[in-house]
This record gives sequence, structure tokens and C-alpha cells, in this order.
Amino acid sequence: MKTLKNYLYNLSYQLLTLIVPLITTPYISRVLKAEGIGRYSYTQAIMEYFVLFGLLGMTTYGSRQIAYVRDDEDEKSQTFWDLNVTRIITMAIATFGYAIFCFFNAEDKVLYIVQGFTVLASLIDISWYYAGVEKFKIMAIRNIFVKIFSVILIFVFVKSRDDLVLYAIIVSLSLFLGQAFLWTGIKKEVVYKKVIWKNVKTHLGGSFKLWLPTIAASIYTSFDKIMLGYFTNDTQVGLYVNSQKIVKIATTVTTSLATVTIPKVANSYSNGKIEEMRDTVYKSLTAVSFLAFPMCMGLMAIRKTLVPWFLGEGFEPVINLLLISSLLIITLSWSSILANQVLVATKRENFYTAAIVIAAIVNTVLNLILIPKLQSLGALITSVIAEYLGMLIMLWFSRNVISVKLFLAKIAKYAICSIIMYIVVYGIGEMLQKTFRTTILQLGIGGVVYMGMMCILHDPILQYFMHGVLKKIKRK
Repeated sequence: MKTLKNYLYNLSYQLLTLIVPLITTPYISRVLKAEGIGRYSYTQAIMEYFVLFGLLGMTTYGSRQIAYVRDDEDEKSQTFWDLNVTRIITMAIATFGYAIFCFFNAEDKVLYIVQGFTVLASLIDISWYYAGVEKFKIMAIRNIFVKIFSVILIFVFVKSRDDLVLYAIIVSLSLFLGQAFLWTGIKKEVVYKKVIWKNVKTHLGGSFKLWLPTIAASIYTSFDKIMLGYFTNDTQVGLYVNSQKIVKIATTVTTSLATVTIPKVANSYSNGKIEEMRDTVYKSLTAVSFLAFPMCMGLMAIRKTLVPWFLGEGFEPVINLLLISSLLIITLSWSSILANQVLVATKRENFYTAAIVIAAIVNTVLNLILIPKLQSLGALITSVIAEYLGMLIMLWFSRNVISVKLFLAKIAKYAICSIIMYIVVYGIGEMLQKTFRTTILQLGIGGVVYMGMMCILHDPILQYFMHGVLKKIKRK
């Protein structure tokens, strides 16, 4: 039940993360337009590379290392300060590099400088510690307040296309304040320890192993936007980003499960509880499939009614883009479990790196071929191919932990039921007008159809969640 409790805490924030874009994206799309969103996203993608170089894989590595020693208060405190100094050193170098970049960059200098608050937010980030000790409540509370604060500021101050810089200030500064908030409770968690520089050197080597796949993965997350901006224009970047944004809204629900279960798997592995670890991995993969398949097929089914009212005029091409990008929901969900719970948690980062590097190379080559010809559609097709390739390679490397045949047998019903749901939901959209009400009707009927089939099949994941929620309600 602890895992479910942590998931619900994390999910509460993730649901807000899901709701906030539902509120702000229609507004921002109409105010900043595709060109403004593309300009912001292009500069953000470049800024994110400095953050990636600075973090050096520390977020995932730090969470795992804390999970290994969380039962020993003295060792936990020592590990925290050693890791913190390691991260400060690497991020300070990245921050200095970003400052130099901003000084010599003539175009969009103000926008780049403003986005520097995000770099500073990464400099003081200690969320990896709270994830490692499985204290997701404080992160959920922090993130909820930050999101609400930023939404209010966006609606109050961002009124026209000229307010792009102001929008960037709100987003970046909110992230910085949110990270600063986590430091207010750290005194209750750890005691000060003198840094052991030998440990810092060890952590640099360990985090570097996770940094390579992170950089490679960024090729088909951030670098896609940079290549689009280079070969096409800001409008194409805006279309691509918004099609991806809608998908990411959906995947936040599934990938949050990987976040809360990484420490549990890492702790089971470090204590030699292999069967317990394997059981957690199976449950996680099944749970994300329970959610990912209907969200993938559901988004495909409602795309024609969703885009007109959600994004507004000028974003009509996103309707076709969503048909491709929706496929990412499944692979991103599975990859989050295979990478973090199986390969990283069991210290097999080399396999994770190999999968991501191969996928990144394929992504780069295909982008060079497809983006000049198909623009944003080419970038999406490339992303889907690369993500599925990387996921399949990770699945191959995980075969000694999980049985692929057993896993596929467990999730087959989710795929079949989701296809049935798609037929019903898409049919409703074709018969009615493309309005907000139609989308809501489609979502409601789709949910009833899918959950109804799960109830008939006595799905164990549904029963587990219902049992946990009912138990929590009875306690109150």
C-alpha cells in the first residue's frame, strides 16, 4: 500500500500537471500563436542542453544511491552531501557556460537570459533526495503550489504576442522557487557531513554512466526542435511542440508510476530480494499498459474534435500529427519502467546506454532525411521509430528479469479493449460537430466502455486500485 500511497501523491501532482496545460495551452496558443510557441520552444531546447550537461545524469543516479542507503541515517546524510556537492560542481560549470552563451548570442538574448532561471533551478535541485527516500508528499505539495501560482500569473500578465518574454519569466522563475522550497525541510532529513572527495569522484563516474543515455535521449526530445527550427521555421516547431505537448499530458500519468517505484526496486535489488523486485516490475508494466493503451487509442479517436477548440485557428495540421504522436504514449510508458526499474535500478546502465545511443543515431539520420521533406510530420515519424526501437532493445536486455511472452499475454486484453473503445469513440466524433461538448461526450463514453470491459474481465489492476482507494476512504 505504500507504493500506492506514493503513487497517489505523485499522481495528484501529475493530474494537476495534466489539468494545467488543459487550461493554459488553449489560451497560450491563441495569444502567442504557433510562431511564438515555436520561438520559445526553440530557445528552451538549447537551454535544456546546458542543463543536461550540468546534471550529468545526477537526478536518476542520486535517487538510486539514496534509496540504497536510506535505512542508515548516518550513511544517508553522508551520501546526500557528497552527491549535492557533486551536482553543484557540474551544474556550476554548466551555468557558467550558459552565461557565456547568452553574452555572445545576439538573437533572442533576453529570452535566453530569462530562461537562465531554469538553469539555476537545476543548480539547487534536491528532488532526487526526496524521491530516493520515497517522500513524495512534500514534492506533490511543492509542485501543486508552484503550478497554481504560475497559472494565475500567466492569465493575469500574458495578454499578447509581445508578452513572450514575460511568459518565459513566469515559467522559469516558478521552477526556481519550487526547487528552493524543498530546501526548507532538508534539516529534518539529514545532518551536515563533511564532504568526502573520494566519494565525489566515485559519484562523478557513476552519474556519467547515466549521463550518456540522457544526452542520447535528448536527441529525440530537444534536438528534434532544434533541427526543425534550422531546416524549417518557428511555425513548424510550434505545431510539433503542441502535438507532443498533448501526448506528454497523457504520459505524465503513466510515467509517474515509474518515478515512485524506482526506489522500491533499487532497495529490493540491493537487499537481494530478486523475486520481490521482479514482481514489482511486472505489476508496474501491467499498470502502465492498463492506462497507456486506452489513452493512446482514445487520443487518436478524439483528435478531430479536440484540436479545433483546444488549440484554435492555425493549428489544424496537429490533427494529422496526433495520429502519429499518440503512438508515443505506449512506448514512453514502457520505456520508463524498463529503463529505470530494470536496467538502472539493477546497475546495468551500459545496456540502457546502448539502447538509447542506437535509437539516437537512427533518429538523427532519419531526421536529416525526413524533416526537409515532411517538416514536423517527418520529425514525429522519426521520434516514433526511434522510441520504439530503443524500447525494444531495452526489452531484449531485460529478458532475464521479465518474460516477454508472459508480459505480452498479460497486456493483450488492454490492446483489444482499447481498439473496441476507439471504434465507438471515433464513430461518435464523426456523427457530431467538432466541439468541446463532443470531446467531453467522447471521453465520458470511452471511459465507461473501457472500464466496463475491465470490470467484466475482473482486471486485477482495476481491483488493486479500487481496493486501495476504498481502504483509504474507510480510514477517514
